[in-house]
Amino acid sequence: MTDPAVNLWRKWIARGALVTLLGLWAALFLHRWLVHRPGFAASPAPPPIETAPVASITSATNTVPLDLSTVINAQLDQPWNTTSYPGDDLAELPRGLHEFDGVVFDIRGVVQLQGREWKKRGCPFPEKVEGIPVRRACRSLYLLHADGGAHAPTGAAVALLVLHYSDGTLAEIPIQHDIHVKDWWSYGRPPPSDPNTMVAWVGQNKATARMGRSIRLYKTRFDNPYPDKPIETLDYVSAMEDPGPFMVGLTVE
Repeated sequence: MTDPAVNLWRKWIARGALVTLLGLWAALFLHRWLVHRPGFAASPAPPPIETAPVASITSATNTVPLDLSTVINAQLDQPWNTTSYPGDDLAELPRGLHEFDGVVFDIRGVVQLQGREWKKRGCPFPEKVEGIPVRRACRSLYLLHADGGAHAPTGAAVALLVLHYSDGTLAEIPIQHDIHVKDWWSYGRPPPSDPNTMVAWVGQNKATARMGRSIRLYKTRFDNPYPDKPIETLDYVSAMEDPGPFMVGLTVE
């Protein structure tokens, strides 16, 4: 004969199970009604991540403008040669990522090197700037540059690019006056003779305007002698000719 207490316990268990099933059925019904009712909208998907402007610019040409901000030693909107004329600056030059003669450069300021004549005048610029990060293999290097302050013989090296490869080896690329670069003041003379050098930008400043002159920058493509080896860093080195070389942009491809 079954114990009455056991029977009562079984009845309560059965009732509890029935209540649980009814609760689950009601929850399912409510969920379906909420989802399918008019005006219901799911949570919007997160917006896509925007790509950086440099990537969109460089992806088409496979060029990479290098950031020179850690080695800049003069400002574009101020005369940086203490012996120069008032208003002798690059204030008209566009800042930021800008295309010159088909190559994008990152323009932030001036990297000025010492020259022999500049040193005599007491201009406080370094003879070399070392350790500019590259950290990639490349076929070519593009400079947006000029020199100034004094004359140099045609073909004389005014600066060097010293490439430091990942395997510990070095290569030097000379930058020659009248071949790759000239004075940034235009005196009506022809541009440099190297076919890979172009006048990439022409402008004025207050000093040249007073004298009826203009200023200009040159874009030069230099071939990397070892394009399969990653370049870790490069140095921009003055050859200590009379002019002071400078650059405002450096891009690799």
